[in-house]
Amino acid sequence: MSWRRAGGRLAVVGTALLILGSTAGPAWAYRGDYQGHRHVPVDAQSGQPLYGCENALDHGPYGNLVKHTDPPEGAAVAPGQEITVELSWRVEDWDAPELHKVLDCVTVDGRLSYALTGGEKPTANDGHFSYHYTVPADAPPGTKICDVGFLSGPAGNEEFAPEESQLVCFTVERPRAAPALELPRQAETLPRVEARAPEIMTNTVVPAPAPTHVLPRTGGGPESGRLGALCLALAGLSGLVRRRSR
Repeated sequence: MSWRRAGGRLAVVGTALLILGSTAGPAWAYRGDYQGHRHVPVDAQSGQPLYGCENALDHGPYGNLVKHTDPPEGAAVAPGQEITVELSWRVEDWDAPELHKVLDCVTVDGRLSYALTGGEKPTANDGHFSYHYTVPADAPPGTKICDVGFLSGPAGNEEFAPEESQLVCFTVERPRAAPALELPRQAETLPRVEARAPEIMTNTVVPAPAPTHVLPRTGGGPESGRLGALCLALAGLSGLVRRRSR
């Protein structure tokens, strides 16, 4: 009976451990990714999972892997902005025309983001790799985004000799407010003058101007003297005739 009881207790403990293990795993994976993605990124061409960033963030730069970014290191970035990464290395440092993998590992506030991380596996030993990612649209101001390059391949006695670039970081800034639109100034308005139609007078008789009398022209010439003398003579004759008739 004692063995049966002990076996039953062990079964219960084992079941509890399995339940805790199944719930703790996804929660840890979620905490390790800013976007909540639990899956390691996959190379789009080969379909190979891009493992390696989990261990590449704590060693610091070593080897001849160099990183250049646009915008440059330390720049302020905005949500939705694209960041371009250029990784370069010395071809002669490796012993094969094809290397194991190259990665660009991205963290958000110190946590590895599988959603932003990318790479290539395998990768040609051509000394160059380009990658770009976008700042999360919901990243609040003050968020710190960093990325570091990682490269591995055959070199010397190592089949997977690693190299790691310097860490480059950016800070998310608050979006700038759009400038206020300046309304156009209204032109000064003059007082309104209403146009009136000309008044038309109807049934109005305009009086004709009065006639002017023209007096006979008199003057001091010889003809006027003769005429005056004749008039006097006629007047005297007329008076004489009146007397005789009386």
